[in-house]
Amino acid sequence: MSLALVAVMACASTTPGPPSERADSAAPSEPAVHRLVLSVPAPGTESNTVRLIVQGEAWQLRPMYEHLIRVDSTTGQFIPMLSTKWSVEPDGKSYRFKLRHGVQFHGGYGELTAKDGVFSWQVTTKEDAIGANPKLIVLDEPVSALDVSIQAQIMNLLRS
Repeated sequence: MSLALVAVMACASTTPGPPSERADSAAPSEPAVHRLVLSVPAPGTESNTVRLIVQGEAWQLRPMYEHLIRVDSTTGQFIPMLSTKWSVEPDGKSYRFKLRHGVQFHGGYGELTAKDGVFSWQVTTKEDAIGANPKLIVLDEPVSALDVSIQAQIMNLLRS
């Protein structure tokens, strides 16, 4: 039997036949849906990613958040975001931020004020917040509509 199989295989043609016609010879069209699918960890169960310290896992939420300042990853310089200027008070423990004028919340919720900054800071530093130590941070009442002052002990986070 195996000798007969070898004989059949030897006589078989190895040249391919003519290419078959595609059933759908129409030109390719645009996909019905343009979609980018990413596999990422689920964001935190709360929308305040700073409070939960999940920034690395919730990067998809970053376009919704702006901070007073950010740090340029290449130069280490502070870059303004919601603040236009900032200073360290003479005691070395207080920081004063001047908020950018005209910043609007989405959905018609009005203009950003120092009271909004106070609220955000209070939520971020709540006693049950991961990584927050409320004993080290005191937030003063707004000085004006666009001026907020933050007082904190100087901490070296690299040592902890």
